[in-house]
Amino acid sequence: MYEEYLPDARLAERAKALQDALTREQSACVRRVAQDRAEEIAFGRFLRNRRVEEGALIEGLCARARRALQALPAEVHLLAIQDTTQFNLESHRGRRKPDSGLGVIGDGKSAGFFLHPTLLVSASEGHALGFSDVELWSRPADQPSKKERNYKQLPLEEKESFRWPKSVEDSRARLGPGVRLTGVADCEGDAYPLFARVPDERTGLIVRICRDRKIQGTPELLFAHLAGQPVLGREEVEIRGDVRKRRSARRAILEYRVSEVLLSRPRTWARESAQCGMLWALEVREAPESVPAEGEPIHWRILTSHPAGSFSQARQVVAWYRERWHIEQIFRLLKTDGLNLEESELESGYALRRLSILALGAALDVLRLLRAERAESEQPVEQVFDPTQQKCLHALAERVQGRTQALSNPHPPDTLGWAAWIIARLGGWSGYRSQRPAGPLVYRRGLTRFALLCKGLSLAPHDLYTP
Repeated sequence: MYEEYLPDARLAERAKALQDALTREQSACVRRVAQDRAEEIAFGRFLRNRRVEEGALIEGLCARARRALQALPAEVHLLAIQDTTQFNLESHRGRRKPDSGLGVIGDGKSAGFFLHPTLLVSASEGHALGFSDVELWSRPADQPSKKERNYKQLPLEEKESFRWPKSVEDSRARLGPGVRLTGVADCEGDAYPLFARVPDERTGLIVRICRDRKIQGTPELLFAHLAGQPVLGREEVEIRGDVRKRRSARRAILEYRVSEVLLSRPRTWARESAQCGMLWALEVREAPESVPAEGEPIHWRILTSHPAGSFSQARQVVAWYRERWHIEQIFRLLKTDGLNLEESELESGYALRRLSILALGAALDVLRLLRAERAESEQPVEQVFDPTQQKCLHALAERVQGRTQALSNPHPPDTLGWAAWIIARLGGWSGYRSQRPAGPLVYRRGLTRFALLCKGLSLAPHDLYTP
């Protein structure tokens, strides 16, 4: 997938080999993912090579999503889910070389860089298809404050917030006119320019609100206006427990309120610039009777360019927004629960940035497994596993199953769900679908163990192999 974008075939082959190794070993440590000393040296040289431009790696990564689209219907609707994470490399500051692509991150002092990917997910089935855009940057350590730069008066293109509309626009350009696209963003993406620049006949938006805004035609602010709307409908949903957030499982009753609004233009938005059109605002608030004692109620406010006047339309918008789960899992898989990029031993910041692009592809493969094991529709196993790995999966298929129907692989053979079930079992999952599904850590352990088994199978004499 990198052949068209890197300077020569050797570099393209090395990029694919490194990304495959990251997926196989579930680590960002080059020493660990390399099979021998020669490959370790080759991977290190590749990541430090100035001819390997970040833009070329990004285009190669995005080409993977475009190929996945070829198997989908012509009129497909995709969610372009974007968000920002940062990599804190302060604990290894002494190891990193100066002037090598690193700056300071959100706290204004720690060394690191920012990563802003846009993940494509099919709106109908929730399948993660790949990435349509990636932005990387860092802030200079001596950068003046926002007040000193008169930040509010700067052109949009000179602000970091420009990444929100730019990511959707670049995704639109890469995917072409035949795709319906909906940009999805959390509170950080709640910026007027996004609503003014992006929506059109083929491109929509769903953004969680964090700013209380003025509405044209009413003295009320947006939050009070939404709270005063009648309840459009109620929905009962299952809330999964989360030990980390001290949240117990429960059934929550959600109340929907909606209103069509026209946002007032901010004073800092140039008059000659485009103004956003009519939008639908939604408030989803948990009814008091389902909120547990000393618990926090669910409360979302969302702006969207999609119609949301009926209860079914509003529920669909919220369901699409909830697919943000995918990008949160990607970030989790890049950090301590997965590849652990922040602990990489690389000395060059530019090498780490290149590594992070390839790591996105590795994290995507694990995310696909997470989704496939519980999905109703089946994807082909070839989307993640090569022929040698498929051979190993068949060798393991019977051994990880139990003697009862409840502990049998429920997926058709040679599908991604079938492979995900096997990998989860290798990672220590019970295998019972009545219990909690396998999470990222289980798949990380499973893939690491699977890599060792595949290596052993490749070294064994052919006549010892029995499918």
